[in-house]
Amino acid sequence: MRWVNMSLTVIAVVFTIIGEAMATTPDASCTVIKGVDFGGGPGVDIKSVTVSSSGDCCQACANFSICTAWSWNGPPGNSGCYMKTTDSGPRSNVSYVVSGTVDGRPQPPQPKPCTTCPWLNPNLSTDQRVADLVAALTINEKISLLSTTSPAIERLKLPAYAWWSEGAHGVAWAGVATVFPALVGLGSSFDVEGMQEVGEAIGMEGRAKHNDYIAKHNGTSDTFYGLDFFAPNINIVRDIRWGRGQETFGEDPHLTARLGVPLIRGLQGNTSATDSYPLAGATAKHFFGYNLESNFAPSNLFPNGGTDGQYRLHANLNITETDLRQTYLPAFDAAVTKGQVRSIMCSYNSVNGIPACAHPMIDSELRQRSNFSGYVVSDCGAIGWMGPTQHNYTSGDPESTAAGLHAGCDMDCGGAYGNGAMDALNSGEITEADIDKALSRTLYARISMGLLDPPGVNPYQKISMDVVDSQKHRALALRMATESIVLLKNKNILPIKATAKIAVIGPNANRTMTLLSNYPGCKTSPGGSIDPQCNLVNPLQGLSAAAKAGGGSVSFEQGCEIDGDDESQIPAAVAAAKASDVAIVVGGIITCQETGQYCQEAEAKDRVNITLPGKQLDLLKAVSAVAPTVLVIMSGSTVSVPWAAQNVDGILQLWYPGEEGGTALANIVYGKENPSGRMSETVFTGIEQLPPNYLNLTMSEPPGRTHRYFTETPLYAFGFGLSYSDRGYSNLKLSKNTLKSDGDSMTLSVDLTCKSGPPGTEVTQVYTSLQIPPSKQQGNQSIPVRELKDFTRTTFSSCTGSTVTVHFTLSTEDLALVDVDGSVTAIKGSYKVWVGSTGPAPLGTFVEGVDSPLEAQFSVM
Repeated sequence: MRWVNMSLTVIAVVFTIIGEAMATTPDASCTVIKGVDFGGGPGVDIKSVTVSSSGDCCQACANFSICTAWSWNGPPGNSGCYMKTTDSGPRSNVSYVVSGTVDGRPQPPQPKPCTTCPWLNPNLSTDQRVADLVAALTINEKISLLSTTSPAIERLKLPAYAWWSEGAHGVAWAGVATVFPALVGLGSSFDVEGMQEVGEAIGMEGRAKHNDYIAKHNGTSDTFYGLDFFAPNINIVRDIRWGRGQETFGEDPHLTARLGVPLIRGLQGNTSATDSYPLAGATAKHFFGYNLESNFAPSNLFPNGGTDGQYRLHANLNITETDLRQTYLPAFDAAVTKGQVRSIMCSYNSVNGIPACAHPMIDSELRQRSNFSGYVVSDCGAIGWMGPTQHNYTSGDPESTAAGLHAGCDMDCGGAYGNGAMDALNSGEITEADIDKALSRTLYARISMGLLDPPGVNPYQKISMDVVDSQKHRALALRMATESIVLLKNKNILPIKATAKIAVIGPNANRTMTLLSNYPGCKTSPGGSIDPQCNLVNPLQGLSAAAKAGGGSVSFEQGCEIDGDDESQIPAAVAAAKASDVAIVVGGIITCQETGQYCQEAEAKDRVNITLPGKQLDLLKAVSAVAPTVLVIMSGSTVSVPWAAQNVDGILQLWYPGEEGGTALANIVYGKENPSGRMSETVFTGIEQLPPNYLNLTMSEPPGRTHRYFTETPLYAFGFGLSYSDRGYSNLKLSKNTLKSDGDSMTLSVDLTCKSGPPGTEVTQVYTSLQIPPSKQQGNQSIPVRELKDFTRTTFSSCTGSTVTVHFTLSTEDLALVDVDGSVTAIKGSYKVWVGSTGPAPLGTFVEGVDSPLEAQFSVM
């Protein structure tokens, strides 16, 4: 057996140029190459194939990326071709002329620069431009483009591009930007039109920052300055202890879909045509089932709670097909079919034993069922963590790369594809066609965004930094913060008089960081300090400005920290309250990602307790004993406050309200605005109302997860919220009492009257329930107790007995559930429907004087 060294002795492979791409032709000169006899010496055997001639063996070596020596074991006929490498580094897998040697191994000439560069031509179709670019790339260049940090390829005039930008509730980690309320607060607005405006503002500011950055950096972008935003988070809050619940629209699939779609369409410029210019790109995340960070809370696996803050990185979540269809997947289907979202992020966790980024449901659910044509990107690190360090699903990066690409994960936010793709290619685990398919999707997104067009072609290139945190966007942030505030209790204390003397107390009153939530604007890096150019209004600042303007006064005492055992500040707070007309205690919790010490919730940290931490309850009790008191709760998920619900005079849920949170709070407290928010999550009386096994994702696990399955009386129900006006509903009418099970619909109408009080906005909600008790449910059935099906906002400019008729349409598609046999359909039977300002009773443990919604019945036959 003779080993032939591929050297410059002769030309081993000739090439032809077809457009910008290279192609090979067999070369008879391979048969006369005489090289060094390696024998059993240096090198590693890497591959053997059956060929009919030494020339074919030479050709096979030339076409194999790491082959540096070959031997054909004649005589003529179908005999073995053995390949070896004497070098650990890969060479290009494209065909080339062997033109020289370095350290005894052949070196290809530099790939030729493009001449026509058709992918830069905006007059060609996007499909043609993508095809031309993919054909021109070498295999190493292709692999380099599989990650979220795409390098420049100068010979093809391709600038560097960073795909990873954040826009959860404003452009994040790129300096000054409008900071809107966290999504859980925006969920409480129930404002579809407002969400589209928020999306447009984020897209505009993202474009402005991108335009400004590339103008200063020779056309290249960097992380957080690209146009592909890894937002929104449309996961469902299965359990309020989840540390990232603040990033979502809350616990309801219908609400999440209804608000997620306009946010996506606004951010993308409300375009749906594949070749039109989007404003920016949205990424719906995290597909799928993702709803926990850590294993701190007790579960069957960890009865006393675990210690793993990053349990999510290797968690296997067992989810029934019914819960997938009814809870975890609908928002993603809506994002694709109604929002035309450009990309989707797959999550860290496994679902039923398979990592999400390697899961066949990427294809079956997204691409086939929902007809998704965009690209899928991994959560950062998720591909690599399929391997031994976390899931142990694969043996390492090459196998993880193959698993991800075969499943349809087109881009790796991390290094696994870069580390593993060549080895996976050479071992046959993937083909170049697999890489081309992934690249075709990501390059389509990049080219269709206009990122490779000449200057002046894309109208969005003209957007300047003037739009960033503009007065228009600040006004929108204020409006959305105001709409997000939920009035939970009002015992004749709100609104207060402009001239009142108020004591502002509490650990969140003067804590500006608490406004921001996860992934905020106004920071230049994750966890960094606030940009000094940002104008953020915390509760103390907002209330002080309003009091000054109205002739009132404000005193401030913190009273206690967010957490901890220090009680030394409580006496001063009590003294301030005693000297005031009203005490406003601003408490709650904080997020770790941006605020640090004393935090309770964050990415990589779930809550264990759901009550006010530290000495806040002691502070509240002491203050309310000496002055009329309003409790203001700042949080990213609901906090259990049963003592306050029974004893204080007023409660407001402020969430993490963004840059104008303090102004919004003051406008509600002083009556400049009428509260209209509705709870996007259930408030529980205590942790005993949560299912005992935190890691069980079954929605119907007693006493039921979220309002849809909860069978007890909460402290405050999902959808609950009060106003300063007296409004009422009457005359509920259904256009028919029976629906056919396939494609039928009916209209609902109800009269809404604003009887007295200030002008404002009413949120009217529609709920249904299929009347099949749990004892009679069979097979795959898991029937929710109640389901939100529709809602609308009605604004009254005056409230003196005026009445409007509100209309809704309810179809069998809206009623679809998983039936006994697993089919998704409107199940035949009797239904109840409720229409009103809240969902059906019970509304809350201590809720009094609130009208229940109107009720009717209908059937599906």
